[in-house]
Amino acid sequence: MEGLLGGDRPDFGDISQKAGKMQSAEKSAYNDMQGKVGAAGINAAATAESAAITGAAQASAAQSQANGQMFGAIGGAISSGLGAIGTGGGTNFSSPTWTNASNEANMFFKGALGK
Repeated sequence: MEGLLGGDRPDFGDISQKAGKMQSAEKSAYNDMQGKVGAAGINAAATAESAAITGAAQASAAQSQANGQMFGAIGGAISSGLGAIGTGGGTNFSSPTWTNASNEANMFFKGALGK
């Protein structure tokens, strides 16, 4: 009993303060970890979305390149057909060159219009 009434008793105020500091440090560490986990999730989602956008852009570029090659080939065929048409006197629209150019142009527009 003498110890509890004298100077040997525990300092409950000090113990309470230290417990409060520990609890505050735990909450701070927990909040910090939550923030880091959230940031990692956002970064992962952004990386996945970026990859999807990049893939779509590459597919679109490949399709555009294929379309450009097709139009170039058709334009070359038409211009070579038109260049072979004679200019003297009158134009012979029933010549094989004119017929080929006309057929190629018709096929192009038929394909371009999806018919």
